[in-house]
Amino acid sequence: MQLRKLLRASPDLIILDFQIPRMNGIEAAQVLRESLPDVPIVLFTLHKDIIPLSDLANLSIRAVLSKTDGVQFLADELHRLLPDP
Repeated sequence: MQLRKLLRASPDLIILDFQIPRMNGIEAAQVLRESLPDVPIVLFTLHKDIIPLSDLANLSIRAVLSKTDGVQFLADELHRLLPDP
């Protein structure tokens, strides 16, 4: 999904991979953070170990999860981050 489409969608939570077309997940998070400051961002990636922790803190990325941990681990984290309806 293009970033401008995502911004129009008013998401409750954003899941990014580190490797995405045209920019990496950190760069995408920078753009998204400007327009959606209160929306939790989660990185779900195979590249967890190469992401600088300072980037995560500066962008208020709520979690970085490894794809090798599996989808259930991601689902558990999403339940933790999203408020109950």
